[in-house]
Amino acid sequence: MNLNSMKMKLNGLIKISFVILLFFLIGCSKENVSGNTVLEGDKHSVVEVIDGDTFETEDGIHVRMLGINTPEVNEDYYQEAKDELKKLIFNKTVLLVRDKQDKDKYGRDLRYVYLDGMFVNSYLVENGHAKTLSIAPNTKYTEEFALLEREAMDKKVGVWGIEQRDPCVVLGCEEGTKYVASKNSKTYYDCGCKKTTRLRVKEVKCFKDVPQGYTKSKSC
Repeated sequence: MNLNSMKMKLNGLIKISFVILLFFLIGCSKENVSGNTVLEGDKHSVVEVIDGDTFETEDGIHVRMLGINTPEVNEDYYQEAKDELKKLIFNKTVLLVRDKQDKDKYGRDLRYVYLDGMFVNSYLVENGHAKTLSIAPNTKYTEEFALLEREAMDKKVGVWGIEQRDPCVVLGCEEGTKYVASKNSKTYYDCGCKKTTRLRVKEVKCFKDVPQGYTKSKSC
C-alpha cells in the first residue's frame, strides 16, 4: 500500500470516528439540534385543580407542584391562586417533570409543570401567585425561583400586593377578636398566629378574652 493510499484510509477512519462521536454526543445530550432543552417527562390531561399548587390528572394522579407554595383554604389569596392555576392548566395537557424525589409523604407526585413551552411553576412565582418552597432534595430551581420571588415582592404583585388581614377576621369573627377555637375542641388559637386560619370557618368560636377551660394550641 503506497503512502497516498494510507493517508486516504486514515482520513476516512478519522471522518468515520468523528461522525460516530457526533452521534454519541447528540444521543447523550438533553438538547435538540436547535439548542433547546428537551424535557424528559410524561404528558397528562388535568381534570381537577384542587388549589394553587395541587391538581389531579385524568388517570387519577395527584400532583403537588415543586418549589412553590400557595395559600391554604381560609388564607388570604387562596381563591385567587387557585383560579390562576385553573385558568392555566384545567382541561389541558401538561408535561410533568420529576426532580430527585418522586412522591411526598401523602403519596402525591412531586413535579415541575410545563404547558406549551411555559414553565408553570416559574410563572406562578414570577407573578406573585405562589411563594417559593425549597425542600431538599428537590432543589433544582431554588435560586431561579428565589430571584423571581424577590422581583414579585418588589413589584407588589399577586399575594405580595394584598393587605394581610387578621386571621380571625378571615375566619368570620368580628374585629377585636383575639382568640378562636373549634366548636368540637377545647384548644384555642391566638389570632396573631398565621396557622389559625387552618381551622374550618363553620366550626369556629370567637373570643375576646382567653376562654376558660381551654388550652392554648402548641402550634400557636
